[in-house]
Amino acid sequence: MEFQSFVAVSASFLSMQAYGPAALTTGLTSGQRKQIAAWLTVCAGWVFALVCVGGATRLTRSGLSMTDWKFTGEHRPQNEV
Repeated sequence: MEFQSFVAVSASFLSMQAYGPAALTTGLTSGQRKQIAAWLTVCAGWVFALVCVGGATRLTRSGLSMTDWKFTGEHRPQNEV
């Protein structure tokens, strides 16, 4: 394909596309937009809570130190192999 025809096709394709927040919600009802907004708000809240808990853990130096790992029921080696 020639460069000029590629540019013409690209320009016509881009002119059909809408940009911005409205482009993401085109074709959705008001209720669906509210559901998406609620979902994004909940996700942002979870991220904020995780950052706060992680920051508090770091600042108080009360890290999660587990000395016993009993997830598989196996004991660690007692002698050198």
